[in-house]
Amino acid sequence: AVAGIENALLDIYAKQKSKNIISMVFKEPLADFVDVGIVLGDLNYEELLVKITENIKLGCKRFKIKIKPVDGFDKLSKITKYFPHIQFLADANRSYNLEDVGEVLKLDALNLVCIEEPFAITRLENYQTVMPSLEKCHFKTPICLDESILTIQDLEKAHELEIVQALNVKIGRVGGIYYAQKMIAFCRKNEIHYWIGSMIESGISKILHVQLAALSDTYIAGDLSDSKRYFTKDIIIPDIHSINGKIPTPRGFGIGVEVDERALDEYTCAAWKLE
Repeated sequence: AVAGIENALLDIYAKQKSKNIISMVFKEPLADFVDVGIVLGDLNYEELLVKITENIKLGCKRFKIKIKPVDGFDKLSKITKYFPHIQFLADANRSYNLEDVGEVLKLDALNLVCIEEPFAITRLENYQTVMPSLEKCHFKTPICLDESILTIQDLEKAHELEIVQALNVKIGRVGGIYYAQKMIAFCRKNEIHYWIGSMIESGISKILHVQLAALSDTYIAGDLSDSKRYFTKDIIIPDIHSINGKIPTPRGFGIGVEVDERALDEYTCAAWKLE
């Protein structure tokens, strides 16, 4: 909610200054295009083969696969062997209990880009239970944190505990562009890989994630795909549309694109006007 208000106010301010929000906040150039990264749910092996093949034909070269302990390793080992030239990362969504560290260790053999949120934890300090096992086995796959990091203080604590090698940045999750910028600055200073996630969200917010992904030192392609993957009609003009696996970075003022007011009216269930 805070991010939504901040984004709206920044959009107004940036348009008054004839500037793009992300370029204004970060004061650095953005790439002309960003690579598409696809997230696939906890599907079976055959379904994954179909989905990955379809999206490779569209130019996607990076896939995030949702996994769980019961079949995560078996499924990923087959997929990575079938597509040896594709980047894969695993998102466990905290599904592995701390005593399942052996199952997580097996994933290290698959040369994944990273493993996102592997362990079911309630506090960052819980990672200290499993870190000795990871270090003893020379675990090399970067651990990426997502929902464990809600504030800059969380990120500082994770770095202090030496449990974060990569960070998934989502504007809504961290409370707005101000905090996203602070976290990216911290990652840069402390040599933590960062990359840009997204949620099931309209183009109004996802287009800002596209622009964040256009920063020069993002770790991997973001969780960014075409508007049509989620919506029959998005509420921005132009909508998010990739060409050969690449999304053009918008250069317009404010959020970079225009809001499709007609589409927004069609989707609106109720409205309040504050005087």
